[in-house]
Amino acid sequence: MNRKKRYIGIVLFLIVLLAAVALYAQQRESTVEQDEAQNSSDDSSADEGRSTFRLVATGDMIAHDSVIANAETGDGYDFYSLMQNMQPYFTQADVSFCNEATPAGGEQFGISGYPVFNAPFEWHDGMEQVGCNVINLGTNHTYDKGEALVDAMVADWQNRDVLAIAGAHQSQEEREQIAYFEIAGVRFAFLSYSTYSNDLVPNTYSLVQYDEQTATREIREAADNADIVLVSMRWGDEYADAPNARDSGIARTVAEAGADYVFGHGPHVLQPVERIDTSDGRQAVVWYSLGNFLNTQIPANTLVGGFAVMDINIETLELESLGFLPTYSHYEWSVEDAQAQNLLARDNLQMYTLDEVDDGYFQRNQLDTSVQAERERVTNVLNRMSDVTILSSDDFLSR
Repeated sequence: MNRKKRYIGIVLFLIVLLAAVALYAQQRESTVEQDEAQNSSDDSSADEGRSTFRLVATGDMIAHDSVIANAETGDGYDFYSLMQNMQPYFTQADVSFCNEATPAGGEQFGISGYPVFNAPFEWHDGMEQVGCNVINLGTNHTYDKGEALVDAMVADWQNRDVLAIAGAHQSQEEREQIAYFEIAGVRFAFLSYSTYSNDLVPNTYSLVQYDEQTATREIREAADNADIVLVSMRWGDEYADAPNARDSGIARTVAEAGADYVFGHGPHVLQPVERIDTSDGRQAVVWYSLGNFLNTQIPANTLVGGFAVMDINIETLELESLGFLPTYSHYEWSVEDAQAQNLLARDNLQMYTLDEVDDGYFQRNQLDTSVQAERERVTNVLNRMSDVTILSSDDFLSR
């Protein structure tokens, strides 16, 4: 009899225990659902409270030998540390276009700088960590070490948390898939074309090279399926501060096809911004050259680049403001090393906004210029075709 009572007691205990567990699970599920609903409501409210979103674009990120040397840590590379001062500005943006001007395929292809480039995958770590989320992979250097490196570079980006990549692909099928993404209910398309390559590319996908018929067809398709079309263009004459006739013609072609914002690069220096009125009533914005971003070239106009800033109305998709925040890729170089052209001696590389530095920074890398002179040059170049507001750091961050 005692054994029977014990058995019944155990069964009752187990029933009560299971009931308690079931009740807890039900309550936990309800709490999670409430939290998710609240988070969704908060996100929705945040979007509803916004009238604009911010699109930014930066110039060439170039893995020169001295850039790689400055990033070495002893057991790897830390490129983020070279541009960590830029993170607050990327954080303020919803869409951040960055240009991987030189490829990163990892150590298996041999790490090298100019003239045949290949960076370690930590190059991508730095770009992603600082805030780049729309990445151009197509430039004249993309095919420097061939198709296998391109495949490795693309595959690495495909495993990262970014909005879109374009310009280089692993197959023709992949190349024909236009990149789309959505921000604040606005659907974007992203395409990329290069007008030249340092090496002969034996296919049409490892580097997407520009031809008018294909680009027109693809951009029209993108425009039919997106609210805003972004187009990256590798073009231009190196170190020229104005577009050539061919680039101006291409700009009008892609604008008419449906491009809303064109981000040009290749000259390594800034060029003007043009607003192009199209036959369908739009106004496309063309940044002919965004210059350089992270790099260790020598002339001042290759080291002073910046953030192209576009604040766009979420409802109407009209451009509300067009601005530019100048930046400076600073390194230190002694008189002796500069005279000897000891390029690997360029040290203490760090990016700043131009209004964070004084003339002493230019003197420490043997540049005969000033902050005021560089600000005036940037203002004059960018405003030759359209009005562009030159922003301070506070202007940018007060959004």
